[in-house]
Amino acid sequence: MCIVIAIETFAQTFRFVLQPCDFARQSACMNLGGENMKNSKLINAEVSYVVASLGHFDGLTICDAGLPIPAGVQRIDLAVTEGVPSLMDVLKTIVSEMEIQEVELAEESKAVSPEFHKELLAFFETVAIERGKPIPVCYVSHEVFKENTRESVAVVRTGEFTPYANVTIKAGVAF
Repeated sequence: MCIVIAIETFAQTFRFVLQPCDFARQSACMNLGGENMKNSKLINAEVSYVVASLGHFDGLTICDAGLPIPAGVQRIDLAVTEGVPSLMDVLKTIVSEMEIQEVELAEESKAVSPEFHKELLAFFETVAIERGKPIPVCYVSHEVFKENTRESVAVVRTGEFTPYANVTIKAGVAF
């Protein structure tokens, strides 16, 4: 059964509503107004669950369309077509909901995709300033980066086609 709790305000009174609710109707019972129930940017249920489940120092990799994802690591494939969604759009949305301890990038990204690398660093610098906490950026070879994804809680694949556009975010704590 779904139960809608009564709320009394000066303008309106809402009553208790008890109604049978099977799984097919569950979302209608829980979301009577028809709006998205989550009040934040991140609305993908699978990504939201992973972010909420991260522990301190757990890694979450956000990658371009070409990074090999190791067997046994949760794959969240958001890629639709070239550039959709972009890695930066996905990264900004995920970072809006998580604390960052540190970031790992492939060393090769500096030389192969300098504009993208510069955009990533500027983004993390802005986040660090806004939050008043430094965000260390660590570099490893691309081969080591790929090996390290085996330790990620999940890999979120985007439609990004920029070479070496991959980042692993290590979860921090809010205090």
